[in-house]
Amino acid sequence: MVNNIQNKNILLFCADFYGYDKAVKQNLVKLGAASVILKDNIIFSDDNRDNKGVRRKISNIFNRPKQRDTWTRKLVEEISGKDIDILFCIQYTPFSKWFIDYLKKTNPNVRTLLFLWDDIATYPYYKDYYEKFDKVYSFDKFDCKNNRNFKYLPDFYLENKDEFNKEQIYDVCFIGSLNYRGVKRIGFLKAMDSFCKKNNLTSFLYLRYYENGYKRSSIRYWIANRKYKEYSDCLNSSKYYDFMKESNLSLSDVEDIQNKSRCLIDISYGNRCGYTLNVVSAIAKGKKLITTNRNIVNEEFYNSNNICVVDIDNPDFSIDFFRKPSIPTDISYLRIDNWLLEIFE
Repeated sequence: MVNNIQNKNILLFCADFYGYDKAVKQNLVKLGAASVILKDNIIFSDDNRDNKGVRRKISNIFNRPKQRDTWTRKLVEEISGKDIDILFCIQYTPFSKWFIDYLKKTNPNVRTLLFLWDDIATYPYYKDYYEKFDKVYSFDKFDCKNNRNFKYLPDFYLENKDEFNKEQIYDVCFIGSLNYRGVKRIGFLKAMDSFCKKNNLTSFLYLRYYENGYKRSSIRYWIANRKYKEYSDCLNSSKYYDFMKESNLSLSDVEDIQNKSRCLIDISYGNRCGYTLNVVSAIAKGKKLITTNRNIVNEEFYNSNNICVVDIDNPDFSIDFFRKPSIPTDISYLRIDNWLLEIFE
């Protein structure tokens, strides 16, 4: 595969998510990038912790574009005079839309690339940015079907040469986060926790929640009051479970725990078709996988011996699935270096 990363100056936008942003940067450098400027994908919220009343909320709705614009102008000052060959964004774009026009004007040969590792429904307010990019990749087949300019590409995985030497101390592992679309994760993990205790299986279940995250979130949560109330009520009644956590794990901790686990769990959001980083990582590492995403049966890497699809509303687990050894599956084309070469092709 042709290396279009070598000797390129890259402006990278990626959320500070379990350290994956730093891993992307490191691999771009390994692949020969001349320089990589990494910027966090901050989100400009519609309100904040101290907001009270409709007037304050409405005020912040109109202030958000101003905040984004101010931040973007500071970004322009920061990169002024620097040659940018490639703009690479993973997921959403914190800058104002005019920034891409500015970048193309000051760097006429710049390439603009976008990869979406979440579905459009999660971040609908960035839809009008997509046309600004030369190439858009998405991990969600449904979104690709409904957007002709999208190209389907699953998430990447990180290679760890020592992963197969790890002692397997957990039979089951789940590490993920909670938002208003994922409240069913709580009930699923309760069922898994009970199943593990009943069958003497060791487990590491870690659901990261945010105590005040959606009290200062965007207007769509404020308007959709019913959804917010459901989320809030569910959180208040469930946050004392052992698997509910308020702190993040580092990427190294996540990798270490997953490497020490025989089976990884994936609990998808709603009707999302794409597969998370954990799903791809599980397959690459030869792990067993339990997932609620039924679309996986249509993938080339699907193997019923390795992958068990479970109903998120009525989870039913089989001890026989855990007793059968996994069968190795080659998905090296999704290893982060090959994945990046594909996007930069």
